[in-house]
Amino acid sequence: MKRTTRLLLIAILILAGIYFFPTWIFEKPPPARQEVPAGHAGDESLLSAFGTHPGVYHLPDKAIDASTIPNIILRKSDNDDDPLPYFRIAPDTYLFYGNIALVDTLNRAFTANAGFVITDDSVVVIDTLGTPRLGRRMIATIRTVTDKPVSHLVLTHCHPDHCFGASAFRRLGGVRVIAATTGAELTATADAAARAQKRYALLPDDMEGFGVVQPDIPVLAGHDEEMIIRTGGKTFEIYNAGTRYPVETLLVYQVEDDIVWASDLVSSQRLPILGDADSNDILDGLDWLQASFSGAEIMVPGHGSAQRPPFPMIERNRAYLQQLQEFMERSVAEGLSEAEAVERADFREWQDLPLFRLEHPVNAGRVYREMVQ
Repeated sequence: MKRTTRLLLIAILILAGIYFFPTWIFEKPPPARQEVPAGHAGDESLLSAFGTHPGVYHLPDKAIDASTIPNIILRKSDNDDDPLPYFRIAPDTYLFYGNIALVDTLNRAFTANAGFVITDDSVVVIDTLGTPRLGRRMIATIRTVTDKPVSHLVLTHCHPDHCFGASAFRRLGGVRVIAATTGAELTATADAAARAQKRYALLPDDMEGFGVVQPDIPVLAGHDEEMIIRTGGKTFEIYNAGTRYPVETLLVYQVEDDIVWASDLVSSQRLPILGDADSNDILDGLDWLQASFSGAEIMVPGHGSAQRPPFPMIERNRAYLQQLQEFMERSVAEGLSEAEAVERADFREWQDLPLFRLEHPVNAGRVYREMVQ
């Protein structure tokens, strides 16, 4: 009887720990609302599969070669001056390691990577996350580490998860914004306006102060034409990767520290995203990364864990795309329709990656259409 009582008590304590431990920092959050593709707005299974887990706050113990993925929960009631979680990945170099999830009311658009580098006299920021509030919280986080002013902001590309926080930095004054030459044009398109409206509808308070930020320093396309920024004893080589991603994308090489900020040219813990890009262009970008920066100390992708050499994310991205090309080439030769080919491309070995059920069919359809052209 005593043994049964002890076991029952242990079980109660374990259950209490499961319930309370994940929420000891944060209030228990409400069910998530999420941005979902057109046609899926009422698909509850899609919502639950691709959002932030509501019962668990998780921050990996490291951001380089991490084996787990962040599940960061932010509250609507958080203040603009509340710091965000971050990692120091090298002396004077800091990373915001974001969730891999659809934007929802739990992650509040913290769904990409961004970072900052402290030089002798200022701070260089790389990307701004997905809302003006996150941009303001990035600034608050920087202020907990240094009182040096932000001198440069590099926007690697114009997708909302990387650039919608830029207006917060513009309001600081004195910040020189570096972006691809077409970045300002693309952020002014109807598609970008629609994305902003979706985010306003989901996170109206977080989007307060949003505006399109024009670059002060445009970076021309072409791998061999880098722009060099020198500030406070550090050198940043900035390359426009051109068509190696669906939109013009900048890569930042932090020379003295031998760190590559590769943005969405490569993904870790996630499938590569094709969008409207040709898969051969994406593969060319991966080959360029491998050939040009294989000797770097650290590579930071736009999504997922940073890595040390040999940067296995490059090979995994390449293997997935090549497998997809070969599968779709066979499918076209066999006379399969696009819908049939996409359905058969189950790619079970990749299915444990977050967002697989959302991103893989889109990639598969895109590559199929390449094969019939």
